[in-house]
Amino acid sequence: MEFLQNYADFPPVRAKITNPSNPLPHLSYMSSDSPDNFMKIYEKAANSRNFNNVKPLVAGNATFWFSDGSYNGVEEIRDAFERTWNAIAEEEYSISDLQWLYRTEDSAACIYNFRSRGIINGNLNEFLGHGTNILGKSHGEWKIVHEHLSLVQ
Repeated sequence: MEFLQNYADFPPVRAKITNPSNPLPHLSYMSSDSPDNFMKIYEKAANSRNFNNVKPLVAGNATFWFSDGSYNGVEEIRDAFERTWNAIAEEEYSISDLQWLYRTEDSAACIYNFRSRGIINGNLNEFLGHGTNILGKSHGEWKIVHEHLSLVQ
């Protein structure tokens, strides 16, 4: 697809787990052979609460849209993840009802429901929403080039 051409040249990032207290060595970042497996890996990486586990799954020039703003590039996305993790203790993030809108050899788009459950200011909170992800594949590796999460009112 033409709109993904800009993402075809992002270099591969090798996963290096640097937080020994929360490593995910069992996840094969580099061999996520299908978009389905990639999304399972992404969900586990997000639940690790360690952006070093998420970073290898995100394109360098990705754009993420969350309820609190838009984030461009890995560093802005890192800041958004870390703010969320700092605000929500013991968060459990889950993806369900994953549906693929399209899939090719090197790009895919999906929609899904998500649930975030955790403690904010001592109180258990749960947030439900919808997600959209666009994936691109370069050098044999799937990456998120765009994510859009919105809460259900």
